[in-house]
Amino acid sequence: MLHLTDLFTLPDHKLVEKVKSEKACRACCVRRSEHRALTIGWLAGETADPRGAIGLCHHCADEHSRNELDLWPHLKPDEVMFAVRAHGGQEQARRALFPSDYRRDIERLRRDAA
Repeated sequence: MLHLTDLFTLPDHKLVEKVKSEKACRACCVRRSEHRALTIGWLAGETADPRGAIGLCHHCADEHSRNELDLWPHLKPDEVMFAVRAHGGQEQARRALFPSDYRRDIERLRRDAA
């Protein structure tokens, strides 16, 4: 995860412009003066692509880092497609961006195996 001020070192500032233009946390919609940008792509070259980042407040970014926040429902269609490609498939992207759904699957499989 990158703090917004750290993004100014990137060669492509479209990512910074995108996060600043939204002016509110993507997950909780709270307007804050300072947001973190969460990169949703794992490929090194993908971090400067605006589709690969969303703005989150500090609280939501911390929740996401603890796998307590589902981002998938808050992504736009082009961001979902980007995440699927960057993560190497829909299942991998779902696991990373929709942790509660993934936990439900794992719990169900454990119950079925018992």
